[in-house]
Amino acid sequence: MYKTVYVKTKKESRRTTSDRLRSVKVIGDETAEALETCIQEHVQEGYKVFSITAMSSASSSNVGTGGWGFSYTDGMIVVFEKVS
Repeated sequence: MYKTVYVKTKKESRRTTSDRLRSVKVIGDETAEALETCIQEHVQEGYKVFSITAMSSASSSNVGTGGWGFSYTDGMIVVFEKVS
């Protein structure tokens, strides 16, 4: 038996003074803590980690004749397997 869980990354989102441009910074330490907590909770329920897959999100904008875009890790899909 398998169980799939989505763990969102902890991040900061900042807008510039023009309010059109945005930056996203993933906070690695807090994200790692959230992932560790998720894993420990499921280990106590009799599961083991089967796989972890990062999920990306993206943002873009057109400014005049140009534009910009970026992507960031929005979260992780963690698949657990029930230990017999």
